[in-house]
Amino acid sequence: MHDARPLIVAATRPELDGALGKADDRVRTAVLGIGPVRATRRMAEALSTEIPPFILEVGLAGGLAPDLVVGDLVLATS
Repeated sequence: MHDARPLIVAATRPELDGALGKADDRVRTAVLGIGPVRATRRMAEALSTEIPPFILEVGLAGGLAPDLVVGDLVLATS
């Protein structure tokens, strides 16, 4: 059995491609879609085949704040 690979997810393909460029087989990627129902369903599908050591979500977050620029990192505290 091989080691589980990190899972990198985004709501849309452009968000995922913009963050990663071309991913290789060391990571798994998934486009979850927009909205909680679609994202929950697609996340469950992604987790059904392999449990990752961690999940990284990348994207625009709906343009959280006008002072954010491309490349800024936003971390949740709760």
